[in-house]
Amino acid sequence: MQISTNEFPSFKKSPLFVSGLMLYWGEGDKNMKNGVVKLVNSEPEMIKISYLFLKKVGVPENKIYANLLLYPDLLDKPQKRFWSKSTGLPFEKFKKSTYIIGRHPTKRLSYGVCSIAVNSRELKEKIFKWLELCRQGLVNQL
Repeated sequence: MQISTNEFPSFKKSPLFVSGLMLYWGEGDKNMKNGVVKLVNSEPEMIKISYLFLKKVGVPENKIYANLLLYPDLLDKPQKRFWSKSTGLPFEKFKKSTYIIGRHPTKRLSYGVCSIAVNSRELKEKIFKWLELCRQGLVNQL
C-alpha cells in the first residue's frame, strides 16, 4: 500500500503515532476480513490514546464509535459518562452496550470494558503496513 508507505516517514517521529500503533499491535483486532479497526481495553488511558491516534491519522470524528461491555449491575448511562469523561470521546459516540455475566462473582471491572472502533478496511490495511514498517525499523536498529 503505497499511500501508507509515503505517510509513514512524517508520522514515525510522533510519540502519539508510535504509541497508538504499538497499542494496536498489542490490543487491536487483527482480523483483516472484518474491515474494522478496533481496540478493546479496560484502561481508559489506552482508549484515549487510541482515540487520539485515530484522529491523528486522519479519521473523521464522525466515523469513530465506542461500545461498552458491562456486568448486569452496572448502569449504562453512568458507565458511558465515566468512559466519555476519561477518554475524551463524546457521549453520543457510545453505541448500545452489551451486558455479560462475569466468570468470577467478586473479581470484576468497576466500569466494564470499552471498545473503540472505525469501520474502514483501508485504514486497517494502512495500520498493518505501518506496523510492518515500524517493526522493520526497530529490528534494523538492533
